[in-house]
Amino acid sequence: KKSPIPYTFSTCGHSKSVTCAELVLYNSDPAIVRCEENDVFIPPCGHERALKCWKKTRIEERKESFNCNRERLVKLPRCGHEQTVQCSTADRIEKWVGVSCEEVGVVDEGVSYGLQDYPCNAKASLRRKCGHCMLLPCREAFAKSTSLEACREPVKIVHPSCGHGCKVACHLADHLRSQNIRPPVVTRLIEGDIPAKLTFAGLPKCDELVTFVRKCGHVEQLPCSEISKPKRGCKLESVVKSPLCGHDIKTPCFIMNELQKAQIKCPPNQAPFAVIDSSNDFSTLSNDARKVLQSCGLRSRVILTCGHESEVECSKLLRHSENDEVADGCDKKVEVCLPCGHFIQLSCKDCNRHKQGLYTPRCTRKKTIKCWNYDR
Repeated sequence: KKSPIPYTFSTCGHSKSVTCAELVLYNSDPAIVRCEENDVFIPPCGHERALKCWKKTRIEERKESFNCNRERLVKLPRCGHEQTVQCSTADRIEKWVGVSCEEVGVVDEGVSYGLQDYPCNAKASLRRKCGHCMLLPCREAFAKSTSLEACREPVKIVHPSCGHGCKVACHLADHLRSQNIRPPVVTRLIEGDIPAKLTFAGLPKCDELVTFVRKCGHVEQLPCSEISKPKRGCKLESVVKSPLCGHDIKTPCFIMNELQKAQIKCPPNQAPFAVIDSSNDFSTLSNDARKVLQSCGLRSRVILTCGHESEVECSKLLRHSENDEVADGCDKKVEVCLPCGHFIQLSCKDCNRHKQGLYTPRCTRKKTIKCWNYDR
């Protein structure tokens, strides 16, 4: 039967309707019954939570933990960024022990800040000892703060070889400054009188233009990095007489020297004619020198090796001089005596082929002979 007296929980004071048997049982062993009344639990964070009375009692007696799942905005103690986290996580963050950033979101190289308080995804500035900064995710910035590679940010310094301004990686700039090298600024140099160059790994080529005086006397502007070993000779052009045809051609200075060394010979008594001399050796000429000799756009008379005169384009004289192609194509008529005793007119080129056994001309003259089958 229903007990006229309810069972009263000693821990919370709530009562529960029970039977007489249950009343006796619960009074003899209170641990077997739980208070199912709803109650309000207020944790240290202040957020109210409706819980069963028995659960609230266990939490208050520290027999069970309580994690508040309400969210709140906190300021992370390590980086200073604000984050919205669960209330229970905020309590753990407040217990963090370490070094906080002096400026919000600015991580300094070389500082050990301690363990992570919370995985922050905000952007942070990793400030190097040299002053350069890198924008990285906050977690990555702290991870790299004690293990950064050398700074490669470009920095303008005085080039240690020539004194001109140049840009190098920051770490190399620090090394060069420590050497205390103060070279004079190079503005003008004479070919052959080049100062020693200092070399450092990672040092860029200087592209500053320098007045370069060549041995030939010409003056030009060259990149500073090329003046110790110029990649080319003097390209300033002069108008000179072609050693092949005698016409005026524009010739770079360094090609003039090469042509003079080649000593192209003109056969005696051939002044009005272009040079076709098989004794000339053109094999030593560079491609640049050949282009200059072939740059003349006029025509010239030549005396071929066969002795005849011909007219050819000056741009082809070099090739003809090397291969005697003009003589092989001479169309002048010459008289040739055939084995039969008759004379015929052949072109000079066919005559040469006939002499070499490469061509046999046919005699077209008529001749009276005795019939082999008639005897009178």
